[in-house]
Amino acid sequence: MNYLLPETVDVVVLGTGLPESMLAAACSRSGLTVLTIDRNSFYGSSWASFNFNSLEKWATSENCKKESTDVDVTLEEGEIFIPLVNDYLKDGINNITMNVEDKSDTNEITNLQKLQKDSRKFSIDLNPKLLLSLGQMVSILCDSEVSKYVEFVNAERLLCLKDVTSDAKSYRSFITKVPCSKADIFKTTSITMLEKRILMKFMTEVLNWHFHREEHEWKNILEGNFDELLEHQKVGEPLKKYIMDLIAVLRDSDKTGDCLDAISRFLISIGRYGNSPFLYPLYGVGELPQGFSRLSAVYGGTFCLDNDIDGFVIKDNEIVYVVAGGQKIKCKTVIGNGSYVPNKYFKKDATEEVVERIIVISEKSITDPEEEGTESKVGVINLASINNGVRCCLIETGFHGQTTPKGYYISHISSDKFSETFTNESLDKLYIKSEDDPTSSIIMKLQFSITKIDKLINSNELPSNFYVTPTTDSELDFRSIISQCKSLFKEIYPECDFLPEKLITPEDDTTQYNPV
Repeated sequence: MNYLLPETVDVVVLGTGLPESMLAAACSRSGLTVLTIDRNSFYGSSWASFNFNSLEKWATSENCKKESTDVDVTLEEGEIFIPLVNDYLKDGINNITMNVEDKSDTNEITNLQKLQKDSRKFSIDLNPKLLLSLGQMVSILCDSEVSKYVEFVNAERLLCLKDVTSDAKSYRSFITKVPCSKADIFKTTSITMLEKRILMKFMTEVLNWHFHREEHEWKNILEGNFDELLEHQKVGEPLKKYIMDLIAVLRDSDKTGDCLDAISRFLISIGRYGNSPFLYPLYGVGELPQGFSRLSAVYGGTFCLDNDIDGFVIKDNEIVYVVAGGQKIKCKTVIGNGSYVPNKYFKKDATEEVVERIIVISEKSITDPEEEGTESKVGVINLASINNGVRCCLIETGFHGQTTPKGYYISHISSDKFSETFTNESLDKLYIKSEDDPTSSIIMKLQFSITKIDKLINSNELPSNFYVTPTTDSELDFRSIISQCKSLFKEIYPECDFLPEKLITPEDDTTQYNPV
């Protein structure tokens, strides 16, 4: 579908994923004129959230490669037209398989019919993550006032899979809640009183290191293996399992410095909004790109969905026009995700990096409730121990997070690489109701991969004013994505601040002045 678009803007943003919407908002906030175009009919690109029917339609739609077409473009001397031909038109999402487990008795309403009937009560993320209460995303949301458009709930169920036996038919009895706050540590019965003291002492010392890094005695061991520090601190099992599986889940490596940094970020976020360091957006992560898009619109940004990009007019290695629906839009800068980059700029024989995703809709939570209703609250568990040690996290949401109707649960599982054992055996064991009841609670499973398109592009060959946004990663939080977006914005506009705090003006101050 083609629309009448502005003839001239400062910035054209291609895509409405989280990185693109953040950068569009940052540009609009800096006083630039911004036009955002997305080939999809929905906001979010690979960061979207869908109801069930929309997810089903998205999963079963064809991913056709757009071929070069004859576009009538008037060119001036020295200009060339590069058509947009790209192999990743579904925002880098590939290998999609969707299965709904239906009942064999045709006289009953099938699971598919039930899901379709309640479709609008589902909000299913393509690319879920959690927010640290004192993390960069929360700071940006508050400073930019995007927080006005998004609500959050605590991820209250912090879980650990421990002491799993090889012959276990179900993992349900091996999942335990991890105590993280001081109150939780002293209430839990899963560790002894001595272990509670050791854990509290260790976490206190980590915070001491965090606030006094240059003077602390640990400054000389940061390149060493974290196991050695835990052993020196007399941290044994199950404390080590709790720490490595969840409290240090945000680490980049097993080096002492990376683990301490991850643990300290985890710990300082506890208590700000509850006993969990993590937040999850009500209705899902797809609310975030929509929130930043609204901020861009508030500052004058224009948005156009369901509109294909024909290509680019280039002169002297700069994009001078973006061509969309036969229209030429003059611009100074183009920012877009990798699916809007013509194939000619991709590296030859590059190895694809992917994030693998599994989405499960089930009739039962992966854990038994401690008390009625708690099983519908947002939970997180590290599954690396049953995925050959490769990073693998599961986020479970339910009615409490407004992502499902009552009686259903959504599990979002992300990894750099799922092992065959994980997908063929271990995953099913998470949803077996008990050792005595082999019935699975899974009613829908969707699996796909997201290619990190930005890693495949030869940035040295791109037009000098074309900037490619990061695709995604398998990390649990937004730290890396935000860092890359900030760096990209600073590269483009070094004189501007990235989504700064709004200045208070007399018009904003609604407080009445009483002279008495």
